[in-house]
Amino acid sequence: MEYRKKYILGILLTVLSSLFFGMLGYFNTLAEVAGLQFAERLFYRFLSAAICIFIVIEIRGGNLRIPRSAVFKLIVGSVFFQSFTSAFLYMAYDLVGTGFTTVLHFTYPILVLILSVVKDKERPGRPQIWGTFIALIGLFLIIGPTNTSNIKGTLIALASALTYTLYIRFLSDEDIKKIDSFTLMFYIFLISAAFWFLPALNEGINRHEILDMRGAVVSMIGLSLLGTTVAASLFNYCVRLIGGRMTSILSIIEPVSSVIIGLIALGESLTKGFGFGMIAIFTGIILVTAFEKQKKILE
Repeated sequence: MEYRKKYILGILLTVLSSLFFGMLGYFNTLAEVAGLQFAERLFYRFLSAAICIFIVIEIRGGNLRIPRSAVFKLIVGSVFFQSFTSAFLYMAYDLVGTGFTTVLHFTYPILVLILSVVKDKERPGRPQIWGTFIALIGLFLIIGPTNTSNIKGTLIALASALTYTLYIRFLSDEDIKKIDSFTLMFYIFLISAAFWFLPALNEGINRHEILDMRGAVVSMIGLSLLGTTVAASLFNYCVRLIGGRMTSILSIIEPVSSVIIGLIALGESLTKGFGFGMIAIFTGIILVTAFEKQKKILE
């Protein structure tokens, strides 16, 4: 494939991946309306995604072998970083809306930079410093000095950014990088599903409302197939096509699409400074990611 065609394809697929990721909040709301409870939504999403990834691995003729040294790290990363990120997002969706939550979650590149400076003693360049400063101003504008109507939801949304930052650090571990990307996704989703199995079983046993089976199936297809399996697979493929830096920048479409879907489909409202704050955060993220040193995270 010619470089130009490959680059254009990578951009288009990254946009598509971001749109699917941006619809997670919408599909989560559909699942909730259908009667699926908190732990059930997490369990069925991860289990369905694991099954889809397993089918992909079989088609590709891959294997499920992983280094013994990576097993414990894989369990910790799957449960406390990937699984908890989704849990925090689901909780925040209910408290402050999908658009607000996704934009706050997307402050994670700033946290990645801060952690690199503190833990790895990396020296940020001027663009990263200015990007962090501008993003913090944007965060202040979105939350607002007097907008304390749901501080709990705001903190939970920011907690999802923190756990996702730790998830990115987990992916950069040397033992984890030895695992094939699809095999890694399979185990992450499978372990996460196992973690939420008992809470989901308890919710199912104590269900007091009728489950809309059709709505539940449709929403789970959206959550597990489009919003998880397809989106993640496209993202990983695009990293190989156009590089992690450009893929990360184009991923800003994700919170934009989430905000638009929240406004149109879910009737969500925004704070007065939300628009300016969102632009400031995205500007800061672009400065941080566009000028950072290229890193190989998941190959």
